[in-house]
Amino acid sequence: MFQVDRIMIQNLWKRIIIRCLILLFTGWFLIIAAPKLIRLLLPFLIALLVAKFMHPLVERLHKKLHISRKIPAILLDLLFFLVIFSLMGLFVSYLIKQVIELAILIHEHWAQLVFQLRHGQNALAWLTQSLPAEVYELLKHLQKGFASGLQSDFQKILNSFIAGFKAMTTYTGNFFICFLMSMMAAYYMVSDYPKLITKMKTFLGNGLCQRLGMLKKSIIDVLGAYVKSMLLLAALAFTFMFAALLIVRQPYALPIALLLALIDFLPLIGTIAVLAPWGIIEIISGDINLGLYLLIVGITFYFVRQVAAPKIVGTQTGLPPLAALVSMYAGLKLFGVLGAIFGPMAVMLILSIMKSGIFDKTTQDFKLAFQRVQHLLSNADSAL
Repeated sequence: MFQVDRIMIQNLWKRIIIRCLILLFTGWFLIIAAPKLIRLLLPFLIALLVAKFMHPLVERLHKKLHISRKIPAILLDLLFFLVIFSLMGLFVSYLIKQVIELAILIHEHWAQLVFQLRHGQNALAWLTQSLPAEVYELLKHLQKGFASGLQSDFQKILNSFIAGFKAMTTYTGNFFICFLMSMMAAYYMVSDYPKLITKMKTFLGNGLCQRLGMLKKSIIDVLGAYVKSMLLLAALAFTFMFAALLIVRQPYALPIALLLALIDFLPLIGTIAVLAPWGIIEIISGDINLGLYLLIVGITFYFVRQVAAPKIVGTQTGLPPLAALVSMYAGLKLFGVLGAIFGPMAVMLILSIMKSGIFDKTTQDFKLAFQRVQHLLSNADSAL
């Protein structure tokens, strides 16, 4: 009996070591190797998604018209990528046109902007006269710094646009190669999709296919719940901003509220990144009431969102509000804005995978190991 227990304990520690090595390898793969592989295999990954999307339609045409899969596959493949290429072309041309118009508009109204800054200074002259001399000098220095900084920032923005367009022309060739490779690979994958899936299932085995199926279901459930929570937050932002803009009869309140709702997707920043500069510009321009109102609206909704976001995300995803808040904050600190966006989703995915039962045996082994260590420590304390 003692010999059997000893063998079981040895096997347990062997499994623990193997599972730890697997976890370390998985972490290394996801953090270091996976991004490089994704960049390398990006055309084929895109082709695989396109093939999965078009397979039902190709299969239906193949059975209904009694023709080879290759005919509907090549027609749908060309149609799909032609539509995507046309939409991208329209988007890029529209974006370039808007950027050029914005640059011209800023250049034409630069003198008017400087005049408004000086007018704002005169409007606040009564305030500066009542301040101590040291504070007045400080405000004067800040004003000069703001004007020069605004001019330098404008120049930096133009330089950034120019550098961005240069980068676009540099990577245009790589983009077209990736696009053509995706189109060709998608055709081959769509035409041979059933055979490809059968070979893949045979290669992976039934056990791994079942686990991947559970993982896929977990990812879809997590994405659905998280997208729903983000849409609810955007709806809250739209309703709040639309009502606030209607109160002051702001022109174009509806499109402005929609734009602010889209910007609200940036967590811990959101609408205040637009309302605060807007309010400051209105104060400098002389409309102090509107400027202060915009600042109050921005600050108020900032705190409303910070209170509501963890609650809404937790309700829709099943995460406790505190866990949602911690995951957003930790993601922001570790990976920036994208970390704050995807932090709760990553925690949800981990919890969903744990609940799916994929790691039940691993969890059981670690519990047994912990109990074994606890038992050894208890015996050591008793001996002392």
